[in-house]
Order: sequence, then C-alpha cells, then structure tokens
Amino acid sequence: ASEPPGKKQKQQQQQTQPQQQEQAKTNGGSTTVESKSSSGASTSGTKKNYANYANGTKISKDFDGIPFVGEIISYDCEAKLYKIRYTDGDEEEMTNYEVKRRRVGSPKAVASKGSGMKKDTASSTKGKDAPSNGEDQLDASSTKEKDTEEPEKPTASSSSETSAPKPDKIRTFGPTTEESIPDENMFVRNPCRVEGGVQCLPSCYGTGAGSGKSSFAYCIQRLSDRNYAMRGLCLDGDGAKYTSFSRKNINTRCLAFIPETNLNDHAADETILDTCHLDMVNNNTGECLLTADNLIKAATPDLECIFLNGYQREGRSNERIDPNAIVKVIQTCKDNLKCFALTECVLTDEILAALASCKNLRGLTLYMTMYMTERWSGNGITPATDAGLASVISSCPELRWLYVEEDRSGLFDDECWTALFNRSCPNLELLWVDSWKNTDCRRFVTRGSHPLIRSTLEARASSLKLCMITPDKHLKSRYVIGGSTETDRLSGV
Repeated sequence: ASEPPGKKQKQQQQQTQPQQQEQAKTNGGSTTVESKSSSGASTSGTKKNYANYANGTKISKDFDGIPFVGEIISYDCEAKLYKIRYTDGDEEEMTNYEVKRRRVGSPKAVASKGSGMKKDTASSTKGKDAPSNGEDQLDASSTKEKDTEEPEKPTASSSSETSAPKPDKIRTFGPTTEESIPDENMFVRNPCRVEGGVQCLPSCYGTGAGSGKSSFAYCIQRLSDRNYAMRGLCLDGDGAKYTSFSRKNINTRCLAFIPETNLNDHAADETILDTCHLDMVNNNTGECLLTADNLIKAATPDLECIFLNGYQREGRSNERIDPNAIVKVIQTCKDNLKCFALTECVLTDEILAALASCKNLRGLTLYMTMYMTERWSGNGITPATDAGLASVISSCPELRWLYVEEDRSGLFDDECWTALFNRSCPNLELLWVDSWKNTDCRRFVTRGSHPLIRSTLEARASSLKLCMITPDKHLKSRYVIGGSTETDRLSGV
C-alpha cells in the first residue's frame, strides 16, 4: 500500500519542543506571580508533577494539510511532556499547550431556543493553511509585563481531564517563549453559530501565497485568541501572555496572544457571541458577512462576551453593521456583559455610552475601529470621542483589561488619561494603548499630556500587570513604569 499523503511530512515534524517561561528583568520580559496554597506556603518553587490531560485523551493534528488522530499514552513529569501515539503507529511528544490546542472532543454548539445562533454540524475537513490576501488585521502591536495571583479555575470540561486536586494557579503576564501555533482547521471544526456565515476551507481565502503564520486564517485566529485571552483574564483569572514573530515585508513584529482557553474550548458556550470567525469573512474579498439583523437576532440577555469583526474592504461606505444595531445588542445584555471586543467596525459615542451602562464590564478591546461614515450621519449617531471612551473608564469599576489600538484616530487622549489618574477601574491589570500622532518634527508621539501619563502609570505601578504604551516596531513599550529616562519615549522619534 502506498504511504498516505502527509505521512512523510508528519515524521519530519515530530520533535520535542520543551518551552520555558522567561523571568522579567527588563522591559519586554514576562513576570510570573507566586500563588499561595491553602496552607499559606509559596508554590512558585515547587515542581508541577501532575498531568492536565489523562491517558487516552484524543489529539488531532494536521501534517501537510492532512489530519492525523492520536491519543496520549503517557506523561513525563520531569520534562512536562505528553507522549502521543497516532493511529498509524507514529509517536511524538507535546507540551501541555500543544495538547490543549489540538485536543478533540470539545462539545459542539447547540442553539438555545429562540436565539439567532445556528446549530453546529459536526465537521471534520482536511485542509491546508490559507494563503494571505494581503490584509493582515493584527500586524502592529506590542506589550510589557507583570503579574498577580488568584485561585485556579477549572479548565473547560472534558471527560479526558484528570480530577486530581491542583495547586493554586500561577499567572503569567507579558512575553513568553511559548509558541503560538497556527491551528489550520480551528474554524472548520468549530463553525460560527451566528447566522449568515459561509464555511470554506482555509485554503480558499486570499489570492496570494501564504501558509502557516502567513495565512489569512492565522490572522483571524490571532484576533480570536486575543479575545479569548481577554475573556480568560476577566472571567477565569488567567494571566495575559503573548509572543511575537516577524514576517516578510511587515515592518513591525506581529503579536499573538496565547490564551489558556480559546475557541476550541468555548465553541458551545452560549454566553459568547463570537463573529470574529473565518466563517464570517468573504473568502474572495476579506469583507465581513455579518449583518445588523443577524447580529440582533443572535443577542440574548445571558451574553457575557461579545466579539465583533466588521472589516469592509476599502469601502467603509459599504459598512453592513449599523452602529445602532451594536448599541441594541449591548443594551440587551448590559446586566451580564463582561467582555466586549470591536475590530474594524464603526465606533460611535452611542456605542461607548451603551458600554458605560454595563456596570459589570471587565474587558474592553477596541482595534482599528473605523471613523463614522457619511452613510450613518443623521441617524442619531455621533463619532466616537475621547470623552466617550473616558466615560466607559469612569463608569465601569470592574474593568480589568483595557486594550485600545487606534493609531491616529484621536481616541485615548487627555480625558481618558485623566479618568485613569482619578483612580477609575482600580482593578485594571492590563493596559494596552496604541494612540499616537505625528508632528512637524516628531513621529509616533503618544497622545495626551506626557506628565499626566507618567503620573497615572507610576501611581498604578502595584496593580498594573501588563502595560504597553505606543509600542515600537519591536513590541517594546515607549514608557516603562519605574524605568529610566532611556525607557521614556513618549515624545516619539
């Protein structure tokens, strides 16, 4: 019998990839906060000698575009590696992170009665990485570090996981040596539950050559992973760690958050409305397929997380999602909403006012939101302002994650910094602000009064765990809390 396609590639890829977390000594390093056990003893120096996943846990991994199924047969406590045996007899070792990303058997989505969510269909599709269409939505970010402690949450339920008691969680913030792994068929395995999406193989997206970390599918995966990293910090008490990588013809290092759980673990979670999904992207143009009607239909009062992606190719005048529809969705679940992410959608003061009414809001991500277009003028819509965002900061005392990457949009100026200076949202742990301007003689000048920014950040030194201000192309913050004059680059270059 001939050797199945991808077998040779699979054998070449099998290798041990032990990963270590780096200790923070300079800006850009990660910090791991020591947790205490119930007896009060520190656990930071103890060796973790248990497996998160039991023998028999099923694994699925693509090699050269072909999925292979295997299972855990043993765990090495010293090396912290799982041994995987595939159905064809081949074996390899995986880290806990790799097992988590490639574990199969997550519950599939089932629509709640009366909701606008589609029922999931069990899918197992063989596919390759998608070529990039040249529009990477996440290639300009960066971050810093720090951390704190909280009790461990149980991981997503699975019959394959052990029930042995575990020590308190150790939370890590900042850059890590862990690798973000492209999960080629993540969106195929976990179809979008909001109506209007079209499922295609990752290889159908884009016209240019691209695979792995250059693929369009991985671009959307990174957007999704950032959303679930926010959810993990805000709802599960996780840390916030990330990695970065370089890409040809991209000037800045590309950011990839590494969440403790992601779409694979939450595909059936009816408290999450997630349209940051490959199914919601036109595979020819890259434009968003989400409509206002389908968005409103999917909203329920029980929603805790809303993740929206509304990119429209060049034609912001073709924006499909009426900002008032987003307001309506937020108002539907305002008592329960805890995490909100808006990517490349029109952002208005009405949306910000609706968010300010969500007193339990813990996480907010605004990424490349578009200016209000003429199409929506005259409909009771006001362009997003610094004051509007400041009202969210002042009105949401539970805010723990605040990620605003708006470049030259004008958001996050003096009013936002003043709200933070006045000790709004005292539990804030992650502050990521990329808002800058160019002057006649300087570039990448951080918006806002620089003395005010310095005073605000230094006053939060003990509570902020990850702080990134106007990151440079190497993903280094232009201001480091407690740093020297060399690390104060708020005035740009």
